[in-house]
Amino acid sequence: MNFTKNKVFKITMTITINIVLFSIVFMIFDFLCFKVEYNKAKKINPAISENYNKIAVPFETLYNRLIKNNELRQPEGLNFSKKPIVIFGCSYGYGWGLKAKQSFSHKLSNYSSRPVYNKSIPGTGIQYMLYQLKRDYFYKEINPPEYIIYVLIDNHVFRLFRYSFGTIDKEIDVRYKEQLDGSLTEIKPNFMFFRGFCLVKVIQNFIAENRYLNENNRDKNFDFMKLHFMESKKIIDKKFPDTKFVILKYNDTPNSWYLNTKRWKELEDEGFIVLDSNELTGKSLSSKRYKLDDGHPNEEAWNEIVPAITKQLGL
Repeated sequence: MNFTKNKVFKITMTITINIVLFSIVFMIFDFLCFKVEYNKAKKINPAISENYNKIAVPFETLYNRLIKNNELRQPEGLNFSKKPIVIFGCSYGYGWGLKAKQSFSHKLSNYSSRPVYNKSIPGTGIQYMLYQLKRDYFYKEINPPEYIIYVLIDNHVFRLFRYSFGTIDKEIDVRYKEQLDGSLTEIKPNFMFFRGFCLVKVIQNFIAENRYLNENNRDKNFDFMKLHFMESKKIIDKKFPDTKFVILKYNDTPNSWYLNTKRWKELEDEGFIVLDSNELTGKSLSSKRYKLDDGHPNEEAWNEIVPAITKQLGL
């Protein structure tokens, strides 16, 4: 009897010690991982603060904060009588690093004499357009638009699989999965405390990036991206039957397969208006002339795009 108790005690102690040692090693590596990732982020954005929180939060928390604190772009040209335009996208559509009057939405409003609602959220992707379109309060904020413009960059395909905004951020990304009937359903985040660790995020990021960069996955990834656009268009067609859906491919990534594949014809056949920024302007927007120091579009880039897209769409 005593022998059995001793054996159980030894096994329990061994397991406990291993768990403690693993936890200590994990915490050390996580701390070092955060320092490396923080320094990398600091080089890109010197203003970033070391606000590290192990407890991750769902995107809904961030979105509510953005709305409450008026951190999104404000509507432009509400005094104009023409039907409005809604812009979706990431920091490109938002105008990261630009003053409001230098942004795509302000210039488009002035040039087209239309109200423009900019619903772009920095750091996000296509799924965030779908996220907003699925929520009732979105329709209380805008009038029925004539055009919806999504500003697409190459990296948005990767963001469909990404787990969190960044390795030092605490907000969890919105992600969707395909159902058997071909529709998309939102993946509800779980294990929030575990997801807060930088080391976990780096591993998740590696998995997502590997799927994105693997050339064998290109068509499958394009199908998944297309599904997000189709699901968004289905909602738009129901809510705003006369609204036209424009995908503006901001093509500043040389040799991007996702931006340059002939498969975009499939979306045109589904009723999308697909425009390429370089073809639209006759300029190469990958040139430093059209970029801020951090790589985002500068005011000159939008000075090229706005007149061209206004003419192309007959705004």
